[in-house]
Amino acid sequence: MKINWQTFPKLFVVLPVLHYALSLFMQSESEEHKRRKEQEKASAKDVTIARLMQNEGQK
Repeated sequence: MKINWQTFPKLFVVLPVLHYALSLFMQSESEEHKRRKEQEKASAKDVTIARLMQNEGQK
């Protein structure tokens, strides 16, 4: 990519906009990842409780 005096001012507009858009996208991905992680922990606890109840029923 050649940068000359005509394209240089455009970089001052395009790069911050791209940076902002990427930060918003990454933040939403991060929040989704946190939700999935919490959901996996909750489902693991449910499975453990179900197994404990089954073990109590067998005794």
